[in-house]
Amino acid sequence: MKTFFLSIIFMMGLSNMHGQYLDGPGLVARLLERNEVSRAYSETVRTTTAYGKTTPTTVLEELSKTNLNFNDFTSAGINPLKYRNTCSSYLNPFKRKACQNKVNYLLGAHKEIVNLMRVSTSNKINQGVKELIGEKYTSITNKILLELEQVKNEAGRNILSRILITN
Repeated sequence: MKTFFLSIIFMMGLSNMHGQYLDGPGLVARLLERNEVSRAYSETVRTTTAYGKTTPTTVLEELSKTNLNFNDFTSAGINPLKYRNTCSSYLNPFKRKACQNKVNYLLGAHKEIVNLMRVSTSNKINQGVKELIGEKYTSITNKILLELEQVKNEAGRNILSRILITN
């Protein structure tokens, strides 16, 4: 019995003196922490490798970006002088004013579109987006031109009908 008590006292003293070395729960926590650190490291390496594989694509995409530059002289435009006297064939002042308002509205719309295209962007855009913007500008300009030509043809028919009535 004496040996049993001595061994218990010895174990208690040993655990008090060297408790930090015989820390069972701490040992388990350190092992779990070591496993988590190694897992996080392997994930970091895997992510870095995947990012390294996408770097050439990213660099190529950045190099393909360009600024939106618009040149009024080389792009499709509307000459306002061509439509200046379009509505002068109307004798009725109300029809003449309505025609002139429509022509002025369409020419003003084209002027606004050109001003929007002239805005310089600080950010670079992809070439495809730049082409889409150019296509939209062209389609809007074509619609305005069609409307102006319709107004011009209508005014021309008015002249023709007035000539036919007088003869």
